[in-house]
Amino acid sequence: MNAIKELRNATKMSQNKFAAYLGIPVANIQHWEQGVTTPPNYLVALISRVMKYDGYISRVLTPAEVDMHRETQTAYSLCECKL
Repeated sequence: MNAIKELRNATKMSQNKFAAYLGIPVANIQHWEQGVTTPPNYLVALISRVMKYDGYISRVLTPAEVDMHRETQTAYSLCECKL
């Protein structure tokens, strides 16, 4: 699972509601979660900062943690391809 999807799941919001919460097009959320495009690490960290301020999460994701999510997701998808 990628960082954006994990953050959205923490809110228990649909993609539409999460996009409205952030003030961005729902297509951005869909593309980020599907891996069509990748948001910059600073943007994911900024989204997590807003979510912490609003009480959805207990701490902010750092850009390094976002990288870790991406590496884990890539490794996981590589493992799926080999099965």
